[in-house]
Amino acid sequence: MHMQDTDEWYTSREEKYSRIVHAEMNALIFARQSIENCVLYTWPFAPCDRCCVQMLQAGIKCFVFPAALPDIKARWEESINRSKKYILECGAHYLEIPRGEVD
Repeated sequence: MHMQDTDEWYTSREEKYSRIVHAEMNALIFARQSIENCVLYTWPFAPCDRCCVQMLQAGIKCFVFPAALPDIKARWEESINRSKKYILECGAHYLEIPRGEVD
């Protein structure tokens, strides 16, 4: 059984955040195989720090993502910076693609 997508559950921000799984975690759950030494590509910005920790623990060695747009940066910059720090601390690496190259 899976969590169902129901409009009424996702119109409330509190209810939505209680129920959702970020795309990175969803991919990890559905991979159903080792992702050791794999590359993680995310869009439209880097994984949040909580997802990044999970991906590093699962063995991701390379993260590829575009630079965050200003509106995203305003909300997610601290989390993205923590993700970058964790990636480097774990001996993995990341490629942040400048915006003009990915839009």
